[in-house]
Order: sequence, then structure tokens, then C-alpha cells
Amino acid sequence: MSLADNDEASRTSDNSWLLHTESRLPWLRAYLGNGRLAVQLTAEGGLAGDQGEPLHLMAELYDRAQGAEVEHPVPLPSWSTLRLTVDSEPLNPEAASAYRQDLDLRRGQAQTHFRWVVGDTEIQVSTLQAVLRHEPNVALIRLTATATVPCTLHISAGLVPRREMAAYSEVEAGVAEMGVIWSAGSTIERGIPVAIAAALYSPDQVGQNAPNQATLDVELQPDAVQNVTWLVAVRRDANARDAAVADLRRAVTAGVERLLTDHFAAWDTLWQADIQVKGDPEVQRFVRAGIFGLLCSIRADVPASIAPMGLSSMGYNGHIFWDADTWMFPPLLLLRPELARSMLAYRENRLAAARTRASEEGYAGAMFPWESATDGDDTTPLSIARTGLREHHITACVALAQWQYYLATGDKTWLANHGWPLLEASAQFWVSRVTHGERGYEIRDVIAADEYAENVDNDAFTNGAARAALLAATAAAKVLDREPPAAWRLVADGLVLGREGDLVLEYDGYDGRVIKQGDVELLTYPLEYPLSEASIACNLDTYRRVTDVDGPAMGRSISSVVAAQLGRREDAHMLFAGSYVPHLWGPFYSLAETRGNGQVNFLTGVAGALQALMFGFAGIRLHHDALAVDPLLPEGWRGLHFPALHWRRQVYSVSVLPDDHLEISPHGAAIPLTLVLQRWRPGPEPLLVEARVGEGVHCILVAMDWQVEPDEGACAWRLYPATSQLHKAFVLLQLTATDEGGSVTLEVEQRVRNGDT
Repeated sequence: MSLADNDEASRTSDNSWLLHTESRLPWLRAYLGNGRLAVQLTAEGGLAGDQGEPLHLMAELYDRAQGAEVEHPVPLPSWSTLRLTVDSEPLNPEAASAYRQDLDLRRGQAQTHFRWVVGDTEIQVSTLQAVLRHEPNVALIRLTATATVPCTLHISAGLVPRREMAAYSEVEAGVAEMGVIWSAGSTIERGIPVAIAAALYSPDQVGQNAPNQATLDVELQPDAVQNVTWLVAVRRDANARDAAVADLRRAVTAGVERLLTDHFAAWDTLWQADIQVKGDPEVQRFVRAGIFGLLCSIRADVPASIAPMGLSSMGYNGHIFWDADTWMFPPLLLLRPELARSMLAYRENRLAAARTRASEEGYAGAMFPWESATDGDDTTPLSIARTGLREHHITACVALAQWQYYLATGDKTWLANHGWPLLEASAQFWVSRVTHGERGYEIRDVIAADEYAENVDNDAFTNGAARAALLAATAAAKVLDREPPAAWRLVADGLVLGREGDLVLEYDGYDGRVIKQGDVELLTYPLEYPLSEASIACNLDTYRRVTDVDGPAMGRSISSVVAAQLGRREDAHMLFAGSYVPHLWGPFYSLAETRGNGQVNFLTGVAGALQALMFGFAGIRLHHDALAVDPLLPEGWRGLHFPALHWRRQVYSVSVLPDDHLEISPHGAAIPLTLVLQRWRPGPEPLLVEARVGEGVHCILVAMDWQVEPDEGACAWRLYPATSQLHKAFVLLQLTATDEGGSVTLEVEQRVRNGDT
């Protein structure tokens, strides 16, 4: 039985979907979000308590608090502060005699359970928190309460202004029909209108309301369950107040059960982006928690990108870095391309600002900022970082994401109308940025991807990324029947890369000092710079020895990808584990940026680990001709399954199995088929390929310039490379299956060499 046979069973019975804790402390906040709104999840589960005010954020809403150096996310007034009393006795979360909190990744909700004893009464309360996926402006808390003897539960709820980093100022507040309270104001510097509407109600009554405050008394009876709902809607429009009130009334009319049913269905659809790890439950929980964090921070109808900590916190001022384009974008591109496209739209909408900056700096084309927020100006805080001045590789990273989207979708219309302007502007920038000297074309005075290296010349990743961006722009021009300037290819081919034997030097004069994170290794992946196997291995071995053990999480994930390409199974597995295990905090698998700091929910690191799974152990690469693969399963795993990978407007099930077999099947093909490959490198044994099809189906396999011989069985083959093909890293396989009703063709590239010669 293949891994794909159990997709639905895995999604319904696997306990790795549910993360829980029975301890209130120590605590690090997970979060719930729908890509537009997000709420920090505290131990109190929506009740007021001693953990402080949970942060509530909205995508793309930036401004600057008084005294702040740069703009940052605007903390919204808090609504997760319900207060409970029974017969005038406060029910404080920290005083509960029993406690449990569950984060349900599959359903996008958190439930927190409390038990108190007040006199001779035992009271049990559960809260369910959700930020509705199908209603992008609405969040809710549903409270369920029971008691052993009759009593009155008093509930108060409100909209509490944020005191720290306050960048929102309330102008007016009021009460509307249907028990709705509202608050309207604007951000303090940009003047962006923001409004919040809320309602507290039970099935048979509506709360007593005053501006920013709602209260409700509920009679509890033995063996009876009382439900109370606190609904909130947030808008940031010119008519924000009316829009928020309208959203809230629609939600109230729909009813909480319908809202939750539709919310769960939306998350069920999102989880087609699942990655299934068979044989290691801890990895599975981490992977699903990480994907959940990404999905909470992005949506298709909001043209926003993802900050290093997503919508979970104010970390790094919520700004957009290369983390989005180079780290988070590639996994989302194959898992949920409609979400990845929002990240491209964010950059496209700020192209004009990038052009202006390039001109001001004396360059052509567009120069994207190291840190970006509202309008595309550089928002790097100069008081603490110089990266905004010299970490120029970001412009190549932005362009390469555009090209990757085209490779994955084949959408020429999108390329012409959206991707091409950024690719062209990036190429123009790099041609103007280089200096021509005796060694060739140089890029001087930069901060490397290894940010310990400042004011260096010819950083390997910067030069390699510039080369890749120039080649991508050249290829895009040809796809669109345009004539690329000759300078693009001339500069790409002439960019300097320092070497000492097989070792690529990180930059001119590199002397073996400690580095923050991999830089040279990025040449092999994701840039696929042509290097020999000996050079790839030398780079990996040299730089991993000098990488700071307290560096950011994502660095080791790239080393894992490179090790997997080299066939170093144990190394690849160990480096993958090193990219996340030392960084995990708290009960909900929150990843910290480094082993020692508290910057949790570090989605850059999460995405790096996902890339190790996708581009390391499955060996996926995005090529112009086909999706490329190269399986290498870690020892002890029973399988690695991707139920729905998107490529060229087709969805595929891809599984990596023991003995490094890989199965790939297109969803909904007119003729169901599965192509089975096995990892192969040059040697005496042939490359074995098999096709699994139904009766009456005839198969033909074509491998360009390879000898194809039938193996045992109707659809199995042995392949031998022609001598002229031994230097090539990939072989293109074309499988055609035909029956009486027609034919289906599946094209896949398989890696057959570790490097280029």
C-alpha cells in the first residue's frame, strides 16, 4: 500500500493534529490567524489573567508609535479579556484547580478548559477561540459553562486599548442595534481608519452594553450547559465603522455553529498543503505546527507577505525581509500557490518605490529594501543595523521568487504582466551595480548573507544570486519573445567567484572566521550554481565547521539539503534535526530564531526545515522542462508523503519511500498512473523506472539520449546513459500511458549526478 492510500485516514485519526498542555507555565505564545487577523494565544484562553494582554494584529497595518524609530504593526485593542465572576467571586484563570489547553491545528482553533471550586459549587468553563478563515474580518470566543449547583455566572467583555507600542487612537465609541458595541479611530501617524465591532450574547439573550463594554448574566443549573459567544469584527476602511458593524451583524445572523462549521471546512481545504512524515511523530508534530503558523499569516485575497515571525508578534517590527522571498515562498509555492502569489503581489505593489530608491542611489532598475513595510521604503532601524545600507542581495531574492512562480505555474500571461517588470528591473540594477576589473565583474562593499561579514567584496551568495537573477531575466525575455540585452548574459557569466582549490571563498580575503549562517552553501541550493561534486562537498564540510552554533535556525536546513544531494543520509538527517530541535520552545512547537533568544514563532526557520523535507529528502527542483526529483529518505522513517504538490496547474501526490523510491501520481488524470523512480548515481547498475497503471493501458517511456530497455513486467524499464550524457546532472523522463479513450503524459526530471563537471 502506498502512503497516498491513507491521506484521509491520516487527517482524521492522527493525534499529531492536536497539541496540548496541562501547565500554565512556563509559557510562550502560539497564535491563531486567518492571514488578515491574528490573535496571540495565552494560557488564559481568552480570559483576563496575569499573562498580560495578548497581542491582536492585522496584516498590512503598520504605523509608528510615539518615539519609535521605524513603523511597526499596529497593536489593535484587545478583545481576548473576558472576566468571569460567580456570586461576586472572581474566577481567575490562575486560581483554577484543573487546567488544560488544546491547539487543534487541523481545525484552526484553541480550546482551554478550567475548573474552579467556589464554596460548595464546582464550575467548569471551556473557551473556544477561532479567527475565522472564511470570514477574514471576524474572530470569536465561545464560552461553555456548567455548575454542580445553581448559580449566576457574570461575564464582562470589552475592547481594551493597547498600552505598549500604542499606534492606534480611539476617536469615538458607541452602541448599535443587536447588542453591538463599536470603537472607531485611526493610527496616530498615517491616520489609517480602523474600527472594531463586538457583541456578547447567549442563545436567549444579548449583553447589557455600554461603549467598549458588554456584560451578561447567565444562570447555571446542574447537568445543563450554557453557551455564550463573544464575536468581534475588525475593519480598516474609509467607512471602517459601518463595515465592521455590518460584518458583525452578518456573523451574528449566521450563528456560531454555522460560523465554526464553515471555518473548519476552510481549514480542511487549506490542509491539502499537508506534509506527512511516517515513522517520527515528533517531526510530524513540528512540521504541522510550522505549516499552521505559515497558513495563519497569509491569505490569497490580501496582497501581503510574511514577516519572520508572521502575524504572531512584533518581532523584527513585523517587517518583510529576504526571509519571505527566499525561505517561506518556495514551500508555499508548491503547497498553496495561490497564497504564494500574494507574496509576489506585495513586492510588485512596491516596485515603484524600489525604482525610486535605485535612482537615488545612482543605479538603474529597481533596488528593493532590506526591510519593507507599508510603502516599500527601507524601514531598517539604522540605530541597530546597517543591513539596510549594504545587504543588496535582497533584490536578487525578490526577482528569483518571481521566476520560481513562473517555473512552477508556466503562466506566461502572469509572467508578462506581473513577473517580467520585476525581473527586468532587477537585471538592470545588477548590471549597473557591478564593477568591471581584471578578474571580471565584481560586486563590492556589501553585507553578506552571513551578516557577520560587513563591507566585503564579492560575497559568494550575493554574486551567485545576482548571476541567477540575470539568467532568469534572460530566460524570461526569451519566453516572452523579447530580446534581452547582451549585457545581462555578459555580466552573469563574468561575475567573480573566489576559489582556493575546490573551496569557494565566502568573500575576497575570507580567512576561516566564524560565520553567522551558510552563505556559500546557498550556491548549491537554491541557486543551483554549476559546481563539481568535489567543490559542493568541500564547501559543505568547510563552512559547517565554522558556522556559529547560536546562529539562526534556517542555516542548517540548507546544509541538510546539500548533504542530501550528496547522498549523505546520516548527515542530512542530523542537520535537519539541528535546524529545529534545539530551537523548539513551549508546548505548541514554537520555533525560536536561535537557541538562546525568545524570538519565537520564527517562520523563516520553519520554512527552512520544510525546504529540507521538500528539496532535500524529496530532492525537488524547479526546472524549465519539468519538476525534478532525487529521493533520499532518512534512516528510521517509513515514508515522506506530499498529498498535493502543485506543478504547472496540475496537482501531484508525491511519496518518498524506503530504499529511496519515489512515487509520483497526477490527481484526476484521465488514466490513473503512478511513476516509480529510485535514487541513482553513475555505476554498473541501471536506473530502474516503473509505471503502475490499470489493465489495458500501454506505456512508453522516453529518456533523452539514454538507452531504454524493457524490464520484467509490462511497464518497467532499465535505463543506461549514453557516454555523452554522463556529465549531465539530470535526465528528463517522459512517460506516456495510452488506452482506448486517449493518452496521458507525465514528465519528470531525475537527478543522476551530485554536481556539474
